[in-house]
Amino acid sequence: MTNFGNIFFGDQHLFFESVLMGIIAFGVLFFLTTSLLHFRKIVAAIVCGLLLFITATIFWTALLLPAPRIVRTIPGADEAGFPLNRKIEFIFDRPVSRAMLSITMTPEVAGKWIYENSVVPNHLMRRLVFYPTQTLPADTEFTVTLKGIQNVTRVTLPFDAIYKFTTQESPKLARIEPANNEKGVKAETKIDVFLTAPNGALSQLNFELSPGVPFEVKADLTRTHLTVIPKQPLGQGTRYRLTITKADLARDLKTNEVIKTGPESQIYSGYFTTKEAAGIDSFAPTGNKVSSRQPVTIRFGKTMLEAEVRKNFSIFPPVEGSSLLIDGVIFVFTPKKYDFNTTYTAKLAKGVHADDGSFLPEDLIHTFTTLGSVAIEKTYPRDGALGSSIKTPVKITFDQDVEPDSAENSISFLPKLTGKFSWEGKTMIFTPDKPLNSSSKYAVKLVAGIKSTDGMNSNKDYNFSFDTDAETTILTVPLYLQQHSLSCEVASLRMALAYRQVMKSEDELLAEIGVDSTPRQGNVWGDPYSAFVGNVNGKQMSTGYGVYWGPIARVAKNYRSASEFSGWSAAQVMNEVKKGNPVIIWTFSKNGTPTFWFTPAGEKIYAVAGEHTVVVVGYVGSAEDPDQVIVNDSLEGKVYWPRATFDKKFAAFTGSGVVVY
Repeated sequence: MTNFGNIFFGDQHLFFESVLMGIIAFGVLFFLTTSLLHFRKIVAAIVCGLLLFITATIFWTALLLPAPRIVRTIPGADEAGFPLNRKIEFIFDRPVSRAMLSITMTPEVAGKWIYENSVVPNHLMRRLVFYPTQTLPADTEFTVTLKGIQNVTRVTLPFDAIYKFTTQESPKLARIEPANNEKGVKAETKIDVFLTAPNGALSQLNFELSPGVPFEVKADLTRTHLTVIPKQPLGQGTRYRLTITKADLARDLKTNEVIKTGPESQIYSGYFTTKEAAGIDSFAPTGNKVSSRQPVTIRFGKTMLEAEVRKNFSIFPPVEGSSLLIDGVIFVFTPKKYDFNTTYTAKLAKGVHADDGSFLPEDLIHTFTTLGSVAIEKTYPRDGALGSSIKTPVKITFDQDVEPDSAENSISFLPKLTGKFSWEGKTMIFTPDKPLNSSSKYAVKLVAGIKSTDGMNSNKDYNFSFDTDAETTILTVPLYLQQHSLSCEVASLRMALAYRQVMKSEDELLAEIGVDSTPRQGNVWGDPYSAFVGNVNGKQMSTGYGVYWGPIARVAKNYRSASEFSGWSAAQVMNEVKKGNPVIIWTFSKNGTPTFWFTPAGEKIYAVAGEHTVVVVGYVGSAEDPDQVIVNDSLEGKVYWPRATFDKKFAAFTGSGVVVY
């Protein structure tokens, strides 16, 4: 077992050691003074020694005997709006027993719990800190439960504490200018988007403007005001639709890279209409998705003279068609058929008179474009999306109506998927028969030839891809830190049994395991396949070592079904965890250098410097090929190991461990 310093690991022993040292110091002082000083000075020295001893005893008693109190937490209890990249702290008024304290946080987040602010190096800790490795999820209530809070002498009754806090909200929409359904908007207008909170790098905002106009989005210094700036004037008398969607992001706190893109949700969908020419109420069609037979419709503000309207109306390129004026205020031109993928200019020349003698003061000119080849307007997940849900349907929105069969037959997935199709307007929805694989990249392809119902068939392939979320599986195994410098195997067994509602102390379990007290003499030492080798409070590879899977499994079987194993793969371990079984594995800390010795009977013992055990309690990704492995480490707390780290450490003892059922 890895040594955590040469001093006995249990904090409570420092109190008794301090008292003992005070007595020894007093004795030495008494001896010296009786030898070197005359009687009066001897008495004075004795009194000073007693005062020093009493002062030290009072100090350590006041520090260590009362029950610890939590004097401050960061964030505070029930605090809202906690930043997503901050550490979580619990500050005690005096040292707290690490061996008895267990910690759970819901929901789980990758990171480490660390004890800090020691009175003496590595001992008597007064601060408990959680360092996340990725941003906390926004708009989320967290619950942190501390069980078994006790002072280091353990003379007070343990108590529990539960703290809740809520992380900051992801930005929401405050208002839009121009407002929804606003009319008379200038063609040179910019669109102002105001948020309830600074966006920074919390969320990915996506903007869509239809009819399509190229634009750019700029943010001010506060990150609460975004401006959508069209790169060309908006069309006159055109009704525009603005759609905004949002997806929250998770980032690696070390690299700031996006590691997950959350579900995309629509936060705004609204319309505004640009200003029309004088005397005109509306004009249609507009945009670049006009069907081949859509009529031109002009609505006037006054009753117009039909003959003049017909005479002054023109369209280019020329199109055959018929026209009429309805009730003197609605002019309709019905084309025989427009050409596909063509931009048309409709013009009503100035001077057209109304019944009251007024006239159109300027030319009315509008352009529109007919449908071209079938194209993809948008997809969900978006191309390049990270962390998509494994239960997500794939949605593809076309820019025009298409024949469903041709679209469904054009699509393929890699890896291959089976599922069912459904439709919502121009959107084809593919729902897989079973959840997608986690931590996987999916490539989607639609081949050319998708048939339009009133346009041109698609003339090129379309490809996009997305990555699925790394699904996390985790067991609620309580976390305990070890009570002795070399007792990681016993601490690991204690955690696994506690998960099965078997509550045993380290000392009770160690007594059942047994100790091989054979002193190390050169290359001869005890047998870890039979019992714990050396002193559990000793120094690794010098006066103490540890114990292997056989004795641990033997003791586990006294309370639960258990099995030892060797030669296992990562997938075998994770599949046990998937079934709900914690797995104790043998690894190493520090350098993990292989070595060996012989027992007094001559048996060769394979060993690793820094021998260590942890409890595998979960994994990120699939059980067959996890990206990360979650372990309860009796030295460090709950740790998320990268897969490469797990493979290296697990291989040190040829994939050995114990499953507790």
